[in-house]
Amino acid sequence: MKRFWKIISTLIVAALLIGLVLVLVGIFTGGDFARVHSVLDNRYHIDMYMNWLRDVITAIKTQLL
Repeated sequence: MKRFWKIISTLIVAALLIGLVLVLVGIFTGGDFARVHSVLDNRYHIDMYMNWLRDVITAIKTQLL
């Protein structure tokens, strides 16, 4: 089971690195950061996940304090 999680985490890290490289290439080849963000947000709803994460962190802080 430990090996399974190691393989899964390696695949996730590799996918994140490949995605980061592709975004950086898009920016370096003349793409505007706002345009790259809008394309990624339209496809993957980045703003929705960021808002959800902020809400979760706020809820955890209010529960702990």
